[in-house]
This record gives sequence, structure tokens and C-alpha cells, in this order.
Amino acid sequence: MLSKTEGIVLHSIKQGERGRIVKIYTRTKGLIPFIVRSTQSKRKGDSSGLLMPLRVLDLEVDIREGRSLQTIRYMSAAENQFALYNSPLRSSIALFIAEAFVKSIEEEDNSESLYQTLLKWTRKLEKADALAEIPIRFLLELSEPLGFQPHAETQGPYFDLREGVFQDHPPHHPDFLDGEISSSLRAYLGTEIVATHAISKELRRRLLEGLVMYYRIHIPQFKGLSSFEVLREVYSL
Repeated sequence: MLSKTEGIVLHSIKQGERGRIVKIYTRTKGLIPFIVRSTQSKRKGDSSGLLMPLRVLDLEVDIREGRSLQTIRYMSAAENQFALYNSPLRSSIALFIAEAFVKSIEEEDNSESLYQTLLKWTRKLEKADALAEIPIRFLLELSEPLGFQPHAETQGPYFDLREGVFQDHPPHHPDFLDGEISSSLRAYLGTEIVATHAISKELRRRLLEGLVMYYRIHIPQFKGLSSFEVLREVYSL
């Protein structure tokens, strides 16, 4: 059935000589895998530039029940994302956000809240001047619609990654953030007076590593992020 929707590219992998399998989170139908055939047609142009991570697209799609890969009849850029794809820093963060998102959801998930969260941070990545905090703030905001956001109202110097709470003493298991990182987390949650821009690069890196672990604990299919290593090399967290 043909329909029009908006979608955000999350992942693309080569299939055969002239095809790609592309995962797109659509506004109306959630996460859908598509098969996209490349073309040499001058009229249609090269579609590869439209399949970069976090590219926002206007789509005309053919969705048929029982088919593992759906088809795109037409696609075009929905927004100007010049800054995102002309900056190694922004592109590396885009890859991180896309990978974290696709590993956090199931194909049947169809949520306007999830779509708006992804769209919001895609736009922020395009326009923001300060990029250092975006990966951390994205993971924290995404955890809310996913249902395991940290309980900022709890008290204590240690953050329990399993329970999502702050507490007075280290828990009797290894999955927790120490006092220094927990204090940084509080700053990002808005419950500390310390400004987040004053947090050192080293603490920011350790906090991001802690949040990746937090996601691994709460999402069964979340198995690390290969883009995190790239992000650390290109962009000093």
C-alpha cells in the first residue's frame, strides 16, 4: 500500500552490487527496513547522499504485510542539513545517536514521542555550536520514552545503574557510578548547581561510558556502540 510519511535514516548497509538495506524510523509506522536500489539515472540522481545517518527524508513508501524488506518509491531531503554532513565532529555524533537509537528500539515500536525525540536532537546537532554535551543529553532524554529514566528525585552520592536511583552507599554489585561521576550526572539532570559546561572532558567521557552501560543493563538487545570508539577518536569527550 502506497503512503507518504517522513522518516529519519538510522542505518545503511550494502546489499549486492547496486542495492542497500536501509533502516529508517518513520513518523507514522516506526522502524522499517527498506531495500533501496541505486540508480545511474540523471533524472533520479544518486540516492547515496540521502542515506547518511540522521538524514531527514520525505518518503513515498510501498508497505506490504509479510514482506521482510519494504520499498521506497520516492525520497527527498526534508530539511537542510548542510552543517551536519560537512563536519567530521557532527557526523561522528550523528552516527553515535543513530546507532544508540536503533539498538534501543524494536521494529514494532511506533511512537510519536520517540520520533520527536530523535528529530529534536537531529535538529540540535545541525544548529548547535556547543557539541560536547549532545551525546549525554540525548541518551538521558531518550531514556524517558523508553521507560528507564534516572530518578532525579532520589538522594545520595552513588548512582545505581540497575535501579536507576541515587543512594547513600555503593550497592552490593559492580553496576554503579562513583561519587564523582554521579555528581556529574546530577548536573545534567538539573539537580546540581554546578554548570555542565564546567565538567571536565575526562568526567564527561566517563559519564558517557556509564550511560552506555546503563542502556546495556536496561535494554536486552543493546550491545555496546561501535560508533563510540570513533567518536572518542574524532571528538575529545
